[in-house]
Amino acid sequence: MPVVPIDERWLPLPEAAAELGVSRELLRSKVRRGTIPARKSNKGWLVKVDAQALERLTTRPAARSANHTAAQETGEAYAELIQELRGRAERAEAQAERERQRADRVESERDRARLEARQRSQDAAESKGRADVLSGRVEALERALADARRPWWRRWRRR
Repeated sequence: MPVVPIDERWLPLPEAAAELGVSRELLRSKVRRGTIPARKSNKGWLVKVDAQALERLTTRPAARSANHTAAQETGEAYAELIQELRGRAERAEAQAERERQRADRVESERDRARLEARQRSQDAAESKGRADVLSGRVEALERALADARRPWWRRWRRR
């Protein structure tokens, strides 16, 4: 078997991952992206393992790094915005709960006032009924008194 220099070796993906000390998933994603030279064989993917392979795995292109930094800053801004919105939502929920409690108090006061008004209306109706009965009695008594004040002979003559 001829000796192949280190920069010319093509290893199956699992062996290349073990030799480079990275996971197979990372190596597969690098192959998919085209950052690591690879070719398809009958036994699966063969990855070119050379001196720069490990460096290509661990370093990021400058544009991607800048995009990652911008994405990270955007993500942090979104996280801050989410926290602020959660705080607002909690304050709004607390305000809504206070308003619900206030509405319940107002509703109970309204019901109490309705009950009191109904009771007063019933009392007024009863009082009016009593007043009518009493005014009838007063009128009867006033007639009896007027009749009693007349001399007896006028009362007798009238009959």
